[in-house]
Amino acid sequence: MKTDNLFTFLGGVLVGAAVAILFAPDSGDETRRKIKDTFDREYQGLKDKINSLESRARAAADAYTSAKAQSAPASLNDNIDE
Repeated sequence: MKTDNLFTFLGGVLVGAAVAILFAPDSGDETRRKIKDTFDREYQGLKDKINSLESRARAAADAYTSAKAQSAPASLNDNIDE
């Protein structure tokens, strides 16, 4: 049932977008340019967010590795008496 509602919603979005484009006051060239500009802006924003997330993940991994190295014994054999 939830899947049917999702497909109905997505179908409505597509029909609404098609009607909006058909009745838009701009020419086809202008509409395509606006769509491309919006896509490029959103794409760049997404790339920036991904790069930021990657940097944060790398910094967190480095901090974890550093903390783990500081808390681990220098050698596992230090506690064994020969």
